[in-house]
Amino acid sequence: MVGTRSGSAAWDSAGPLAKSVEDYADVMDILLRNCNFYSPLTSSDKICHRNPVFDGEHKRDISHAMKTIEDLGGKVVHDAPLMKLGDIVKAYKTAEMGVISRHQLGFVLERYLVFFDDPQLRTLEDLVEFNKKHTEVELPPDQPSQAVLENGLKDSMTNEEYRISLKHLRQSMHAAPVLALGYDAMMCWKCVL
Repeated sequence: MVGTRSGSAAWDSAGPLAKSVEDYADVMDILLRNCNFYSPLTSSDKICHRNPVFDGEHKRDISHAMKTIEDLGGKVVHDAPLMKLGDIVKAYKTAEMGVISRHQLGFVLERYLVFFDDPQLRTLEDLVEFNKKHTEVELPPDQPSQAVLENGLKDSMTNEEYRISLKHLRQSMHAAPVLALGYDAMMCWKCVL
């Protein structure tokens, strides 16, 4: 996603709004004290440091599990093709994640804003209008994060539609690889970033 990080409670994620990575790190440092989100920004481009011991153990354990599956008559498939989210949404006729997230955006922001002392902005509408009036210091209209916020104002989903749509999307995400590819189980032993 470009711009504002999705703040839907359904995705169990914090959703700070920021114009830059540095601002985002500052907000996360406030939300999660003593994690020092800012320090990686000043050191290197590395996302993480590999741990050869963990990698070796992980690869060994996954290889053992695959051998056990084969010994019991199962078939192990490497490099299995996975469906893209858009294809799952189309095939299973689920609501798109953006529509589901949009339904919760105002609610999540209102819950977040109450933690500030005497907040001047209390709703999604307040935030969108504030940004429009202060484009020189806040999110300008062409900034993707502002577009996400404005899109949040277009929510027309009911709470019941949200509940059903989210449940269906989650079930589809779990069922798609198994049903579409005919697998009984899937394991990932190597993540490529």
